[in-house]
Amino acid sequence: MLNDPDVRNVEEITTGDFVSFQLFDADLWRQFRISRTALTVLAGSDGTTPLESFEKNIDRIKGVAFAEHKVGNGYTVLTSDHFE
Repeated sequence: MLNDPDVRNVEEITTGDFVSFQLFDADLWRQFRISRTALTVLAGSDGTTPLESFEKNIDRIKGVAFAEHKVGNGYTVLTSDHFE
């Protein structure tokens, strides 16, 4: 299980192809989604589930998320393009 105080509300969106999460940044909880395709890229040939890939690559995901987040409300979406 993910043990990172900067990340919360990690959930797999089964009606879409995303894992949703919140990331603490500058005194605010910001909303993000990362595509399953991006998580597959991060997993490589490990054959892990999207949530396992998320947990194993949380530091890299956080780095990209901090660089890409939008000011304001709504989700910032991370795709495979962010990790290739």
